[in-house]
Amino acid sequence: MTDLIDDPTVDGLRIVWVESSDYSGPRVIDSPPQLRMIRDFLSRDTWQHFVRFILPGILDHHQRVAEYSGFRFPSDLDADEEPFDGVELYDPIDTIHISQGAFDRLMSRYVQTIIDGVTAYERPELREPWWPEIVAAARRLGNTSG
Repeated sequence: MTDLIDDPTVDGLRIVWVESSDYSGPRVIDSPPQLRMIRDFLSRDTWQHFVRFILPGILDHHQRVAEYSGFRFPSDLDADEEPFDGVELYDPIDTIHISQGAFDRLMSRYVQTIIDGVTAYERPELREPWWPEIVAAARRLGNTSG
């Protein structure tokens, strides 16, 4: 078994939309050191592809890995692997565990920040064929994130 990072710490992460000439997209800011890898995992310059790739894993509670970083659930473990509680998030440097509820709320806020930013700035993503899927996924996440 592993120790979970407490929910209030995860719930306290700030996710904002950044709109500038250099970058437009979500960023996790003011993260405490123990959540550095969540910040790095969710703050990606190519968020459009990343979100489309990770959303099925978030919704179906099935692992996803992108550039050696990812998340997995107890149901993703092989029989010989050590069990853990909650959701495991990892990168090449670190591994942390957060509760299922904290993970769902975090991902719901992340996707909602993207929707709010893209909509507010009338970004070209609004016209992409995959955009309605992101909006529908956010609704589904909002219904399950408690």
